[in-house]
Amino acid sequence: MRYKARVMEKIEKFAREYYAKLDFAHNIGHGERVVKIAKKIMDKEGGESFLVEAGAWLHQLHDDIETLEEFLSCLEIDDETREKIAEIVIYCKPNKIKQDSSLEARIVFDSDGLEVLGPYGVVRELLCNAKTRNRLWDENVHATKEVQRVFQEKLMTTSAKKLAKESIEISRKFWDCYDRWQRLDLG
Repeated sequence: MRYKARVMEKIEKFAREYYAKLDFAHNIGHGERVVKIAKKIMDKEGGESFLVEAGAWLHQLHDDIETLEEFLSCLEIDDETREKIAEIVIYCKPNKIKQDSSLEARIVFDSDGLEVLGPYGVVRELLCNAKTRNRLWDENVHATKEVQRVFQEKLMTTSAKKLAKESIEISRKFWDCYDRWQRLDLG
């Protein structure tokens, strides 16, 4: 048990340093929220806690697999565990995750996905699209709606769907109102 705690300390330290180099929407606050959400989902769904926590801390490396593999190769873990963590991170994308992915991968995917849903997700995505991705207004709004649609449709666990239900409904109402104002359909 102590061995896994030492490894997790290394994973968290590495993740915190990695997130410190990313944009405001993918910084350590994002990493911490994904870990917290993953643990909450895991409490309901099950899964191996070491893999869920490791995958959640490292999930943002889904766009930097070379760095992920280099880091994992330095950890004192067996090859099977290393492969499971890599799979969790690699599958933490809507175009990769599937219902037959490991439970831990589905939990981490959902945890990251919940970050883009609801009012919090609307604000986060709009700001990230404007500030980091330099998208213009219409493109930004369209991209935000689209990423929310994709993640909503791809949620994998019952617990994440329950967590997201109210937020999704609020976002739907927000976008309906936004679209009416955009069309000047003020009723």
